Amino acid sequence: MKDERLTSLLSLLDDEHDRNACRVMIELLKYGDALEEPLRDLHENTNPQLRRRVHQLQAIISFRQQRADFSRKLKNGRIGLFDGLIESHLLWYDSDTREEIMEVWGELIKQTEKYAPENIEKLAYFMRRNGFIVAEKDEFQADCFCLGIVIDDKVGADFLLCAIAAEIAAKWNVELKIIKRDERFALLDADGSVLFPHDGWQISKPNKFTNFASWTNAKLIKLALANLFLVAVESDSFRYVSIIGKCLTMAGGEKDVSFLPFPYSGKENQ
Repeated sequence: MKDERLTSLLSLLDDEHDRNACRVMIELLKYGDALEEPLRDLHENTNPQLRRRVHQLQAIISFRQQRADFSRKLKNGRIGLFDGLIESHLLWYDSDTREEIMEVWGELIKQTEKYAPENIEKLAYFMRRNGFIVAEKDEFQADCFCLGIVIDDKVGADFLLCAIAAEIAAKWNVELKIIKRDERFALLDADGSVLFPHDGWQISKPNKFTNFASWTNAKLIKLALANLFLVAVESDSFRYVSIIGKCLTMAGGEKDVSFLPFPYSGKENQ
């Protein structure tokens, strides 16, 4: 059965006033997946303003679908650490692309050929020589938790530096675990040696300590998201609070962000 309200809203998409068109688009987006086919029918419309708004709607729908897919994979533990951190980056820097991040990553991997980091000692040397350092505590900003920026600037949160180092090691067939001890993240190899980015990539020898906790990929990805969420709240960025908050709640099995205070929840306190 044809939805008369949907048809009516679509007919208003070419309104000459952007404010009116924006209201129409908000209502249209409530149709979710049911909007895809009607939008395709308008894709080649001769009205350039209508086509522009159709493209905007399709981009928003595509972004929401990608976010939902990311959240499902994270909830089910079916996403690798590196892929998850790329997706987290793209939630904040949504004009960036996966290809751009992978290009920067590829350049870094090429540099490893000169150093051959085939053990934790050589990996530590490589990370020091390339200037990777932990961001200061007072540098609480999104760039410290976005993978592409950290690879490029070589400054970031310690757990993100550990993720980068672990991925480099994996390219050289070295398996490292990301662990946490005394509020600091580090890398643990099969022999029990521990590499701390906080200490200028110094290595603690085996059996020096045993009191640590291993972190799963899902926990590390959620940590990146949680920090980006806090940055969004601190900077009063409603858009990112909504985007990242919804991603986190969906990954946790919730459907919305109604638990947040107004205005982030979208509902005034009763």
